[in-house]
Amino acid sequence: MAEAYKEAPSSSSSSNIVVIYIVRDVQLPAHPYTHINSTTYHPLKKVTNSPNRQFMPVKTVPLNLFLDDTSDNTTKKWNKFESCMMSLTAMLYKEQYKVENLFFVCTSNKLSITEMLPELVKDLEALEKGMEMFDVKHGEPVVVVGVVHFLMADNPMHVAVACSLGASANLPCRKCYWVNNGGDTTVEQEGVDGNTHTRKRKEDLVEMCQYCDSNPSNASLRSNSGTGYKLTGSEALLSLELWDPTMDYPVEILHTILLGVAKHLVIGMVPFYTEKEVKHLEENFHNYHSKAFIRKHCTPFCLCESYLGRDFKIIIQQMPIILCDLTQRRLISNNDSKAIILYCFVKLGLLVSLLYMQDIEACLDMYVDKVVTGRCLAMVVSLLLEPMLSYFSKYIPLFSPVSL
Repeated sequence: MAEAYKEAPSSSSSSNIVVIYIVRDVQLPAHPYTHINSTTYHPLKKVTNSPNRQFMPVKTVPLNLFLDDTSDNTTKKWNKFESCMMSLTAMLYKEQYKVENLFFVCTSNKLSITEMLPELVKDLEALEKGMEMFDVKHGEPVVVVGVVHFLMADNPMHVAVACSLGASANLPCRKCYWVNNGGDTTVEQEGVDGNTHTRKRKEDLVEMCQYCDSNPSNASLRSNSGTGYKLTGSEALLSLELWDPTMDYPVEILHTILLGVAKHLVIGMVPFYTEKEVKHLEENFHNYHSKAFIRKHCTPFCLCESYLGRDFKIIIQQMPIILCDLTQRRLISNNDSKAIILYCFVKLGLLVSLLYMQDIEACLDMYVDKVVTGRCLAMVVSLLLEPMLSYFSKYIPLFSPVSL
């Protein structure tokens, strides 16, 4: 390209001199961003018959997918249906999850969601490239571009859709190369999103798929313990240009926080308190009164191993306040173990404020800066939860209700 242009004058040249750059007949590389043909339009520009405009308007619609399974049986144990639903990302939270704004996509009690995804991806791929639709509000055809923003599911479903080997593997995390060898994280890299573990890349899974396609007869290649990947059929999502399997699976709250960290913490804290102290806790939960939080927890702590997610949701939001109050009133003795428990609940309270509150009017940056990470609760939680917790600080600015 050095021969394609005339040399520009130096900065000392007169400002009245007009320099003309002459482009010679030089072959440009065939690259979508450098090769420009003035006789063709952008692929999303489609000519319309409207007298008011030459091209159809383009509407970009970010989409959220929700995958889950349910039972058709009253016992909730048999005849499992796996289904997919869709909602619009750009809507307010209070509008987004109304029944009229949730769109049912597909379901089956014969096929798993990983078996249905390849056919579903064909429609998503066409939508990503732009499809012509009719806009009822404006009474004219438009081009709609639908991009999958993220995919919501519980942890077991995320494992299958993310092509992960799961919690029993040496590399159980679907987002990084965290090594499950008794807490010895030997695979490290500094400066990756504040995390010490090497992030997985979309290219790693793409290379594995390409290698398996070139050796279709070798079924053992579909599972790789060295990368933690297992091809399940969900790799079809890689055909979506804007899809990244390492980024577009938000960490699930129910199993990671409520039935994970909170459950470990609540069950583990009870033996550190006397019967009288536990009774004080139960009384304060039963009599808890706040205009901002009207729900109450009345189940005794002796049944904490049978608590459901909704019970832990109440406990982790009220426990920091109650523990601080009882400690100041000396109704609960204070020692190193109880100080650690209180510290964990305070940190967890900062986290759930960002997860459940629709709006924080002040000190939002303080909450984000002090958000709990896996290292804060490593002493009381399962090691398998550590890498998942460490990514909450990254995803909260993207997906938290107080950030949208």
